[in-house]
Amino acid sequence: MNVLNVILLVLLFISGLLTVALVLMHSGKGTGVSDMIASSLYKMAVTFPTGTIGLAG
Repeated sequence: MNVLNVILLVLLFISGLLTVALVLMHSGKGTGVSDMIASSLYKMAVTFPTGTIGLAG
């Protein structure tokens, strides 16, 4: 294996572990992207009448 391939694989592995660790540390804060998307969907479901987009029931 080339030395560059080994370095890139190590960087890929470390960045994957850091991503998982940071996501787990961030859970429960209430300021993540998923909360922003969920709140926008909730606002959209409340704004439109029931049955128009299928989110409000």
